[in-house]
Amino acid sequence: MKKKILLLFFLTAVFILGLTFYKTVLSPKETIAPASGPAVLGIPSREDKEPLELEWGGSKIKVSWFVADDASKIFLYPNSGKLTSKDFMAKEKCKFLVNSGYYKADFSPTGLLISEYQKVSSFVASKTADGIFSVNDFATPRITSEIPKDRLRLALQAGPILKENSFKKVLKLKSDELARRVIVGVTGANQAVFIVFYDSQSVYKGPFLSNLPDLVEKFEKASGIILADVLNLDGGTASVFISDKLNLPEAVFSGSFFCAKQ
Repeated sequence: MKKKILLLFFLTAVFILGLTFYKTVLSPKETIAPASGPAVLGIPSREDKEPLELEWGGSKIKVSWFVADDASKIFLYPNSGKLTSKDFMAKEKCKFLVNSGYYKADFSPTGLLISEYQKVSSFVASKTADGIFSVNDFATPRITSEIPKDRLRLALQAGPILKENSFKKVLKLKSDELARRVIVGVTGANQAVFIVFYDSQSVYKGPFLSNLPDLVEKFEKASGIILADVLNLDGGTASVFISDKLNLPEAVFSGSFFCAKQ
């Protein structure tokens, strides 16, 4: 009888040990989904956010933008052949096109312009065109008040600077007008962002230039895109902004273009 009890006890112990071994070693592990953490900081999705519509001075200002994640794919070209934006875009196979800087009556650039390491025109002292947007050998976009010392693949003198080192500027202008405005900004993550502001009722109209620093701040709050430095580009009837979501052509020829390629 004792032998039977001992045998039963032994078999029970073996069964319990075997069941424990199966659950801890042989059975498939349960996968627990991790709790969702905070979103990764950076440029937010453009879906359902573009164009934005901002209330400003009793008017509705629309805002659209293009984020160039890779500055090596941004090119700057003078429009020496006086091509329309449509023809220029087809010629250079651009996926995005925006006008760049100011130009003279003879169609030559006003101030510094470097295109693929070639200096097209030289820097000029100017209280208005007080900034330089550039991209160097390391595909780093920057906005500076002086010409960077390193080797530049492209550079454009324009202005005024609207925001510098995360601080917005206060513009004091002798003359100002309502016009479509195009700007370029650089984020803390070294992304170039091209932005256009225009009147919802008349696409060649827009805000005063002196309003732009405040409008940039309002845009940042609405879009979640924070810019460290911002530079004004040419605007008005010579401005161009053509992306996959917007087509704003020029009314008169543009002097030069930024072209983003695949």
